[in-house]
Amino acid sequence: MSSPLEQRLQITISKIVELLKVDPSEFDLDRVQEMPLEEEIIELESLIEDLDNLVKGLCSAKDEINSVFEDWTELNRKATATERPEFDASFKVFEAKNKPSFYFNEAEKRLTMLRMAKSKLGRKLRLKQLNLRRESAQIEQAPQIAPAAQVSHEVRHQALNIGKFYGTDPDLWSDWWELFASIHEDSKLSPERKFLYLRSFIPKESPAGLLIDGFHPGEYGQAIDLLRQNFENKDKRIRKLQQQLLTLPNCNTLEEVRKFYLNLERICRQLAGLGNDTDSDHYYNLLETKLTRPMLREILCAKKKAGDGWTTSKFRLELKKLLESEMEISSILKKTGDEKRQSPRKKEESHSPTIACSTVGKTNRFEESLVDKVRQFYQQDSLYLESDEQSAEEIDKAVHEQFKESLKFDKKEKRYEISLPFKNSELEKLPTNYALARGRLNSTLKKLRENPVLMEKYHQTMVQQHYEGIIEVAPRQADGPIHYLPHQYVWREDKQKLRVVFDASSHLGKSYCLNDVMHPGPLLLKDLAGILIRFRLPMIAISADIQAAFLQLKVAKEHRDVTRFLWPIDPYNLESPVKALRFVRLTFGLNCSPFILAATLLEHLAKSKSYVKKLIEENLYVDNVILSADNWEETLPICREAKRIFESGGFKLHEFASNHIAAMKKLPPDDKALWEDKDTEEKIPREKMWDKPIPVEKAKQWQKICKNWNGANLSIPRRVFSFERGKTKFELHAFADASNIGLGITIYLRGISESEAKTSLIFARSKVIPKQPKKRSIPRLELQAMFLTTKITKKIKEELALPLDKIQLWTDSENLLKWLGGNEKQKDCFINRRLEIISDWNVNYVPTKENPADIASRGIKAEELINSELWLNGPPWLNTKLEEENWPSSSPYNYIAGEKKEKEQIFHSIQAANIKQEKGEEPIELFRAIGISTTEALLKNGVRYKSAWRKMKGTAAFVARFLVKILSKEAKHPFINEWREIVKEGPLTAEELSLGEKIIIRSTQRNLSENGLDTIPGKLFEDEDRILRSGGRMEHSEMSETAKWPIFVPKHSKMAELILEDSHLETFHGGTNTMTAWVRQKFWIPQIRQVANRIKRKCNKCKIFKVKQFKVPAPPPLPSSRVVKTSPWANIGVDYTGPFTVYENGEEKKRYICLFNCLTTRAVHMEVATDASAAAFLKAFRRFCALCRIPKLIISDNGTNFTASAKVLGDIWKRIALDDSIQRMQQQRKSPGILLLKGHPGEMDLQKFSINP
Repeated sequence: MSSPLEQRLQITISKIVELLKVDPSEFDLDRVQEMPLEEEIIELESLIEDLDNLVKGLCSAKDEINSVFEDWTELNRKATATERPEFDASFKVFEAKNKPSFYFNEAEKRLTMLRMAKSKLGRKLRLKQLNLRRESAQIEQAPQIAPAAQVSHEVRHQALNIGKFYGTDPDLWSDWWELFASIHEDSKLSPERKFLYLRSFIPKESPAGLLIDGFHPGEYGQAIDLLRQNFENKDKRIRKLQQQLLTLPNCNTLEEVRKFYLNLERICRQLAGLGNDTDSDHYYNLLETKLTRPMLREILCAKKKAGDGWTTSKFRLELKKLLESEMEISSILKKTGDEKRQSPRKKEESHSPTIACSTVGKTNRFEESLVDKVRQFYQQDSLYLESDEQSAEEIDKAVHEQFKESLKFDKKEKRYEISLPFKNSELEKLPTNYALARGRLNSTLKKLRENPVLMEKYHQTMVQQHYEGIIEVAPRQADGPIHYLPHQYVWREDKQKLRVVFDASSHLGKSYCLNDVMHPGPLLLKDLAGILIRFRLPMIAISADIQAAFLQLKVAKEHRDVTRFLWPIDPYNLESPVKALRFVRLTFGLNCSPFILAATLLEHLAKSKSYVKKLIEENLYVDNVILSADNWEETLPICREAKRIFESGGFKLHEFASNHIAAMKKLPPDDKALWEDKDTEEKIPREKMWDKPIPVEKAKQWQKICKNWNGANLSIPRRVFSFERGKTKFELHAFADASNIGLGITIYLRGISESEAKTSLIFARSKVIPKQPKKRSIPRLELQAMFLTTKITKKIKEELALPLDKIQLWTDSENLLKWLGGNEKQKDCFINRRLEIISDWNVNYVPTKENPADIASRGIKAEELINSELWLNGPPWLNTKLEEENWPSSSPYNYIAGEKKEKEQIFHSIQAANIKQEKGEEPIELFRAIGISTTEALLKNGVRYKSAWRKMKGTAAFVARFLVKILSKEAKHPFINEWREIVKEGPLTAEELSLGEKIIIRSTQRNLSENGLDTIPGKLFEDEDRILRSGGRMEHSEMSETAKWPIFVPKHSKMAELILEDSHLETFHGGTNTMTAWVRQKFWIPQIRQVANRIKRKCNKCKIFKVKQFKVPAPPPLPSSRVVKTSPWANIGVDYTGPFTVYENGEEKKRYICLFNCLTTRAVHMEVATDASAAAFLKAFRRFCALCRIPKLIISDNGTNFTASAKVLGDIWKRIALDDSIQRMQQQRKSPGILLLKGHPGEMDLQKFSINP
């Protein structure tokens, strides 16, 4: 027989032996003879409860034996032929030694006896309860026969109706004790009898019940002393009563004064009983402010007469006299609190707007103090003005500072003692959570008992932690607030390891959990990606782990009771009592645990002056430490120094691992990490990774991916590349790409030494695009990819511990580069916001084939990825010492950061210089530095996107004026002298506008000539103004010179669109033919009709005349009520018209007309309705039915008056249809007699026609 099963049987047999030791004679009926009736009932109830517990224990033991036998049978069935004889032999030996069958039969016999005894006790109990009810009834009916002194003490105690005391709220103890004191102080009751009463009023599983659990009736005095010691807090009771006294409400009426006096007497008498003096002037001065003005006047007169001898007791006595006299006056006047009897007229009562609500069984009165009102005013006044984010930062900072102040170091235990960061304002709302913790414990034990192996590991964990001082038995008297944590287990099948997890987020309903009343604290952890990147830089890398880091921190004694939990003394025993434990150390389940550990470690490191301190601080993540060394000799000293630093704070650094094997061999075996080289994939079934099966198509795709990765092994070197600090220059190159599938980002570190250049992948990220997002396009996705790249690159720059000479971003999107280089502001805010951030970085073009981010955005097969040099090391030209001039530059749109800002600075500088020149000062040398080519480039970018052709010409003319003023006469430019003759002061002249037009045309044509004119059809030549014109065969015609040789304008230029837009407006929104004829008088635009059609389609005013008329849908078929032959008024339609103004008795009023239309004959019947309510319609409907008939079908437009009437008529018809005579009449006439009122807007055309014929 297997060892776990033997252990289970042994435990069960020992449990049965203990239960069989109970003498059945203890449950004999003779024990309850010759007792008072009430004592007999309580004794019987106690005996039955003990019997139930004994029966449950024996039943569970029997079930456990059966379960073990079933498990053994199943184990024997699965055994091989060679193992089976061995199993049988071991079972026979065990059975002969322990006799499980014998004890099973004995338990069965004892169960039979106990069930018979329970049945007899139950009958006896019911008879005693019946006699007690009769005795109580006789006492109530004939009080004059029996003297009061002869009434049973128990009957009087039962009449007190003492409630249950659970111990969850200590404030309820005093009220409960006042009732129970009648039993406690009754000298005629024995201590055993009092103990029975005590147990009946305190539930066994409550905190108070657990406190006295284990006491026997003879220890009643000790039990009472323990309860009073834990729950009777005299000082707290006095403070509570004083608070009630000071917060008594102000009085406005005589009735309120009476209630005030009664509460005052109650509180003062209770305070006097507790030995507290209330006669100080502090009390009565405050109480005087609560009274009404007439009462206060009388009190002050009495106070003046009393002189210095005035006390709170005299104030109460004088108030009692005044109240008695006022109540007597009130009874005489028959009007409580009304002293004004001069006028017999009763004022007309006015009511505020009211809302009907359900009956309220309990009322509460709330009074706001002046402080609360002021606080509420300022909260409303600052609504939405304060920053929540700033407030959160301030809270985190305050929590961190408070934690550092409370942090202590216990020199005896050599460990830190921490305090939990409670929210003081919400700590009082924390419940004990006992019921939930007990329920979760029962659920966990039920699962564990099904698996003895897990039960053994779970119990051993508890025993081990108790032995190591991590947990302790919770004391009977709590050191602080109490809260119980539920717990459960997490089982790792691959490692065969069980971990106990405590749930600090559990709560019932809307109550608070432990995590709700604690500050999580600020995030002090370093960025994990940064730690991993720095881990790849040094020559020697070292990793270590802090052993059980959270459990090394000791929790302050006053905060330990919030981490209580429950665990049975004997988890294998179903009836084993449950004990309360609590954590001495910090548990991981709290939301503040990561903050506490990080803050403690940082405080400890701050005290150290070691050279390893900074290295640990920058690479510490929770309980993991990453160290590094630049040479082999430093490795072992760094490890030993780090271990020493942590040991000085009570932490143990172990599981060291490094690529320096020789150094690791010199460390003790306990400090070295053990590598488990085993494949855990086979131990985790794939089916358990899914909550439900995936679709067939998805499964096939996943299988295909797995097949491609089968056997693939991609390894990345731990160190990026070899380098020497101080002799290597470093650059960061980030690539971005996007596709319809996802976004891809790759970042490479480039190192340049004297002999070579190397690059290595240090970061990569792919992001799947959501399914069909709004406005998805490749350029927008490329923009988003570059935007994310800038954010990630900035973060990596901060995390890298290296000086960077250059940071370069790369993309294969020319649209993105055009957006960056252009001056046009995009209409889309999404694009503008991202371009604003990207513009601070250098962005260059890279061909798609050389962009490694393309792999991340589109995906790649496993075998291709393994062999991809582009992915691991980036483009080949980065791995050579090529100059930047030899890098990819096929795109003319490469963007240099700050280019736009430089242009803006140039414009601002020029503007400032103009101001100086106007003042007579010498212009700055900047104007001479600006060449004509730069100015024309600015002109080209500045006027390219003007909204109108006329504005563009005016802008160019002003630029010409500007150039003439700033350039010296010696400036060499072919047109500068001509411009000086044309440019004048004041408004622009026609000659200046013509000059501006020439400047624009030359700028536009120059861009075309740079790209070549080979693709332009026709004969082009250059005139004396260096403007390209189109030649033709109309040289000898009488047309104007501009019409014979029109100016050439590229069709795709912005200039062509503006010229055609101008012609469209000049011809008063003319058509394509008119526009082309107008433009051809001066310009030649290839394929002009295409451009003209596009311009015309964009005109909003022209769109109005081309909009098609809305097509009205075909009418539906007429309903059957309109086309089937029926008697008149059988089917009708109802509608209202109006209102109409009428005069009744000289008063103007509104009236409506209710139209009843026969759907068959189209006859119309009209009735006057007083208003549009349902009641008025029902009256009109009754008149219609009296004159015509009751219709079978009514159609309306779902007006509120009609729908309400439909409900009323439906209820009436249901009551009528139940009558026997109505049903017989329907059967004889074969009429369904159904009155239907329904809305159908589509069938209301007849009614509308009657209103508007």
